[in-house]
Amino acid sequence: MLAALSCQLKGASEIYVIDSVPERLDKVKSIGATPINFKFGSSVEQILDLRKHNKNRIGAMRPGDETMPGVRCGIDAVGYQSHDEGKPDLERPN
Repeated sequence: MLAALSCQLKGASEIYVIDSVPERLDKVKSIGATPINFKFGSSVEQILDLRKHNKNRIGAMRPGDETMPGVRCGIDAVGYQSHDEGKPDLERPN
């Protein structure tokens, strides 16, 4: 959530937040970010699918490069919850 708010402050045109907890995804949606639930499939594929209909493709970084369908940068911000290796659906704070 803090990363999404920081992106807003810095003027990001699109913000995607990836998580699996419905309450957190609802909260980021309420601030204007696009929630992505990784339990529904590949996060990358979900974002690419959403961006298919977006006319604002990412411009080429250098002359001669093609435009990109994905995102220009990402932030990996793992919060308090970690998942148990033996039981991936179980969150383990330690």
